[in-house]
Amino acid sequence: KKGGRDYERRFCYDISTGGTWKGDIKSFVLLTDSSVNEKNSITKFEITDLGEMFGTSRIYLYASENYKPQKNEYFEFCYRISCDYYDGEVYLQNRDGMQDFVSGVRASSELSGTYKMAGKKSDEYDRDNTSDKNSDDNLIASTYEAKTSFDGNLLNGWVEGVKGDGTGEWIEFTLSKNVIGPLATNGLRRFGGSLKSVLNPDTYGYCSYNYDDENYKVYKKAGGIIGAWESNNRVKSMSLTRDGKSVAKLDFYDRCLELYTIPGDWIGQNAIKNPQFLQKGTYRMTIDSVYKGKKWDDTVLGEVWFIPIEDNAARIILNDDFFKNPITQEISQMLNKKQP
Repeated sequence: KKGGRDYERRFCYDISTGGTWKGDIKSFVLLTDSSVNEKNSITKFEITDLGEMFGTSRIYLYASENYKPQKNEYFEFCYRISCDYYDGEVYLQNRDGMQDFVSGVRASSELSGTYKMAGKKSDEYDRDNTSDKNSDDNLIASTYEAKTSFDGNLLNGWVEGVKGDGTGEWIEFTLSKNVIGPLATNGLRRFGGSLKSVLNPDTYGYCSYNYDDENYKVYKKAGGIIGAWESNNRVKSMSLTRDGKSVAKLDFYDRCLELYTIPGDWIGQNAIKNPQFLQKGTYRMTIDSVYKGKKWDDTVLGEVWFIPIEDNAARIILNDDFFKNPITQEISQMLNKKQP
């Protein structure tokens, strides 16, 4: 079906075809970019919503243990694409603080001091640039501490505090849930709004944040969004370890992306090419290499977040490489494909 700028496709998969299932399926996992209706089923599937892949469709992970397909049971898939996106406009909404299953954040070093960055979110994007200039959209102060990479704000992040480019410095955190991650932005953005605002730094109507005259001087002095972001080093790769043992080498894109985001759907901002399935525990991310900044030698890791995985799916995937490896690869391909 096609309506306006939206597209919808439906198709079915008959899992009972031929009546070949002689017993229960011990572990069943379905990764799909469609919503699914289970027809003629007695099974209650556990569903993990993995979020939206850069505004195209949502990704779901269905899981069941000891699953017995029934006669005439089938899955009805509905794939929907919404094209209602506006060039040059921004909808930025941050989480309210750290994800509740993340704790124990610390780092080997932190740059001291503070800097100015965009203030609190607007309730909705401002197409006509009519926000009150004395509202919450003014600049506020942020530190460079490790906790800023987990505070729910896409505009700040951890900056290591040693001489040189920070290679070998690390940030650590503890997870009380099984997750997919880490996902992260890369570099220090500081300001909200469209990247197009830097093309004409004297015109900031593209920004979702309205700055008063004094605060706009800070924005302009920083060179706008791109100027601020390019000034510092960004992460090129990090080693992810647990209890001193290697988990993965995380590779990063070097991109300052448009902030086309809606609450909870940040996947389009993610810069990590190969997130992992991680079980509960304490992890360390160590800087291995960096993209060089134009002005400063400090390396900046942006916001870090995770997608929690429901218990059955986590138990199946984390304990069996038959599922873990292909699903990890598929999620990475989805993320890479959706990068603009």
